[in-house]
Amino acid sequence: KMINATKDRFFSIIAHDLRTPFNSIIGFTDLLLENFDVYDAERIKKILQFINLSAKPTLDVLTNLLNWVNVQTGQLAFQAEICQLKPLVQEVVEIMTPTATIKNIKLIHSLSDDFEVCADMNMLKSVLQNLIANAIKFSHAEGTVEVHARKKNGFVEIEVSDEGIGIDEARKEALFRVDSLGSTKGTSGEKGSGLGLILCKEFIARHGGEIRVESRPNSGSRFLFTIPVIRIEENHETNS
Repeated sequence: KMINATKDRFFSIIAHDLRTPFNSIIGFTDLLLENFDVYDAERIKKILQFINLSAKPTLDVLTNLLNWVNVQTGQLAFQAEICQLKPLVQEVVEIMTPTATIKNIKLIHSLSDDFEVCADMNMLKSVLQNLIANAIKFSHAEGTVEVHARKKNGFVEIEVSDEGIGIDEARKEALFRVDSLGSTKGTSGEKGSGLGLILCKEFIARHGGEIRVESRPNSGSRFLFTIPVIRIEENHETNS
């Protein structure tokens, strides 16, 4: 009964988070089609910007949902390889820069060239993208989001920090649990299901790593997670 209740709540939240932006997209396209010959180029451009802003988070929700389902059903293969962390972080930062620019948020990363990790690159990209997207979402305009890394006991610890609204203790306890899934609006009214953080935990656990958060209300947040520097199989053999 508990599993079914959790599942029902989960899909109810996802359905709500998908329905709202689609209503916006349909409403704006209807408006555009009805007035296309009347509106000037500037008005059309503004409406297209609204459509674009509604579509991006919707795609993020769908991508996270698909990945989560694939993890739960065992359809997402884990393919770890030795890779350089810095270019991977740079790639994700470039992807997220347009989103940060909308809120005039600085994206800073300071990684040296000698950080190697053993990771599934697609999963690691998804984790970084979700954490940076969250940091931007809950940051105030003109804020800063930073990505750092340090070596720690056979792992690399990666940190994504912001200067945003922070998280209280009750909410911190529920961040990575499906049964506590819920929408929380960002500083500019951005919506989200919370599924991204749950997916991050799943992906990091696949690597044998851990994720945690340090935060206080109105004092920003630091999300920290670990990724091994050697293959997981080697780690297991060493530990045994």
